[in-house]
Amino acid sequence: MHKFAIGWWKLTDAFYRPIKLPNYQNLINNFTLHLAKNGDATFYIDHRLDSIIEYTWKGETEGISLARGDVSSGVPFHKFSDRFARITLDRWQEDTLSITRCDPLIKRQ
Repeated sequence: MHKFAIGWWKLTDAFYRPIKLPNYQNLINNFTLHLAKNGDATFYIDHRLDSIIEYTWKGETEGISLARGDVSSGVPFHKFSDRFARITLDRWQEDTLSITRCDPLIKRQ
């Protein structure tokens, strides 16, 4: 799961909006997510480079773990194809998000 999760993901559908991210006080409606090889996880709110929420992440048996500060949260990450996955933020059906691989917001230099 770890290798599959690495890369850029764009939110395509959410069972419920706005979305509550783990250990983050504000609600969001849309994002692009970058899961880097080095363990950094960055949410780009509304796909904007100037509006980010930083986490760390690691692969687990049934998904990934996101951490922000001292709080870590297991996030089931279900692969449906090479380009499509679903994540569940709080193990409630209402928190199920569909994500699709996307082009990077930031090009490698």
